[in-house]
Amino acid sequence: MPQRVILPKEHGAWAILLAPYLIGTAIAGFSVRALPGLAGVLLLFFSRPPLALLLKRKTREGSCGSDSVLLWINFAVPSALAAGLFGWMIFVYRLWWLLAIGLAGVVLFSLHSLMVWRRKERSVTSELIGIAMLTLTAPLSVYLARAQATSQSAWQAALLWFLCAGYFGASIFYVKMRLSAAAPARRSGRWGGKLWLARGSLIYSSVLVAMVSALVVAGRAPRLVPAAYMPMLLYLGWNVARPKAELRIKSEGVALTVLSACFAGLMILAYRLSS
Repeated sequence: MPQRVILPKEHGAWAILLAPYLIGTAIAGFSVRALPGLAGVLLLFFSRPPLALLLKRKTREGSCGSDSVLLWINFAVPSALAAGLFGWMIFVYRLWWLLAIGLAGVVLFSLHSLMVWRRKERSVTSELIGIAMLTLTAPLSVYLARAQATSQSAWQAALLWFLCAGYFGASIFYVKMRLSAAAPARRSGRWGGKLWLARGSLIYSSVLVAMVSALVVAGRAPRLVPAAYMPMLLYLGWNVARPKAELRIKSEGVALTVLSACFAGLMILAYRLSS
């Protein structure tokens, strides 16, 4: 019997979705608008897996499958509910900039769906697009809390989006590094080999640290924000120095979730201490 309700199975995606929303709400201040906003976000999140499955089946098997109607329902119902909920919030609370955030989400969702259609959903580009889409919850939560789009609130929303997307983007390169290090044919005990396997992760992390540091020096971000990245960077450095021969998905998932919680807590603390 086909499954009637399809829930997202990517455990890491839950952290990428909810941590920025929590950070934005904690920094900008809690508002009753955050509750229907969170409900709308979750509904949209639930609508993603069935559509991705339909696209994968169509491109790989030439057919959407015998349960395609059920999959379309799983996609259409939460999408329609989310659209109705956000539409209600726009007109009741006069949150007109939700349309701009929604448009950005639609563009990113379309690009990500296109990558799935072209069988490139596991590429770095596709996964970065997915992270940019999920971390839109950061500017969304800030706007719902402030209910206004001043230049200051707009900058804070955009900055939080960049900081969160940048952090979670590092996990893409880390996982790919771990997959490469676990492959028997590509294992290396020499430092040169270790650094070569970790090159993508090291380059991305270096550029990210440089950009975040530049924002701090320019006075555009709180001084303690770089500390929020330290647990992840230390974990990355440890795994570059001592790559494990076996990749345990569940253990890595738990570790990355704990690191995400640390990032959220330290980011909130950095903003609170700077105010």
